Amino acid sequence: MTTADIRARPVLTSRGTWTVAVYVELSDGTVAVCAAPEGKSTGAHEARVVSPTRAVQAVEGELRPALVGRNWEDQEKFDRELLTLDGTEDKAHLGANTLIALSVANAKAHAQRKRMPLWRLLAAQGGFAPSLPHILSNMVNGGVHAGSGLPFQEYLVIPQVAHLEYAIHILVRFYQELGEVIAARCGAQATAVGDEGGYTPRCENPLEPLEYFEAARKKLRLEEELIHYGIDVAASSCTAKLPGHIFYGELVRNRRVRYVEDPYGEDDFTSHAALVRALGACAWVVGDDLTVTNFTRMAAAHEARAVNGIIIKPNQVGTLTETLKAVRKAREYGWKVIVSHRSGETTDTYLADLAVAVGADGCKIGAPARGERTAKYNRLLEIAGEME
Repeated sequence: MTTADIRARPVLTSRGTWTVAVYVELSDGTVAVCAAPEGKSTGAHEARVVSPTRAVQAVEGELRPALVGRNWEDQEKFDRELLTLDGTEDKAHLGANTLIALSVANAKAHAQRKRMPLWRLLAAQGGFAPSLPHILSNMVNGGVHAGSGLPFQEYLVIPQVAHLEYAIHILVRFYQELGEVIAARCGAQATAVGDEGGYTPRCENPLEPLEYFEAARKKLRLEEELIHYGIDVAASSCTAKLPGHIFYGELVRNRRVRYVEDPYGEDDFTSHAALVRALGACAWVVGDDLTVTNFTRMAAAHEARAVNGIIIKPNQVGTLTETLKAVRKAREYGWKVIVSHRSGETTDTYLADLAVAVGADGCKIGAPARGERTAKYNRLLEIAGEME
């Protein structure tokens, strides 16, 4: 089955900025589309992105002539060709945003042609055992994702239940109750939402959102063991003085924080490693800006024993094949795998399929609010039904 046509156009993200969507049409008439997400809090070592205008020009001018008329059912072969056409180590020529949109659109087209869900195709291609992930729901936004002055970027609620629909039910109730708690304590304006759907209360003390979480949990009469909390410090974007190991240890011991992402700067492997040693198996210490889904950065983190978990963001690296290889390498290292959205999302739901396909331990998809986030919640529910 050959590729009949490839097209691209600019589309809007949830942040009101432009990104690129790529359409792949097969010779039997099957058409699939993928819209690349856009990150606002980006690591310095991520693959490069290009402007949407340049991305459209790249697809129409360089990629279409090279790809149309050939059979690209072999996703790894397709992605190798994309990397050859780009010809740079950091995707600076064609852009990681261009490549990931085209890579995923190709996989979607062949999954549709075979009448199988994308997660099943990716699991088979990557040799993974698919499973439903825990959801890490970003309920309070700070840092560069909100204008509230809150120094840390994300405050996460993580249900500790196996049944996906029940987990989402807990998150929806929690989100609604949390809104009432924040409105009562901070005023209705504090329930405005940030880039990922979380509330934006003004609080300089980074512990306040956890206090709001506890108030909401108690009002809902949810037992402690049903809910864990997490924080994404996004240290490289944080303008406040970063706390030390003792502070994070207190969060783990006394605040039920079991997930700490990017607690130190994106090149500070030493401090990350010291925190992993300090916390042991009590919490996931997760790299995002530190590792950026990049094999070299991952190897350095592994050698330093700097993390025990990793964020996987496909557009940080550029193709599905590289993404799947990064997951396999993370598993070799014994790390937890968390597949993650970006701040500037579209309603594309391929991320949910990817999380299930690789059997991710967690999936970050934002708060259960805003269409670009709820689309991914709803896709996870659909997948749960497909797996029955």
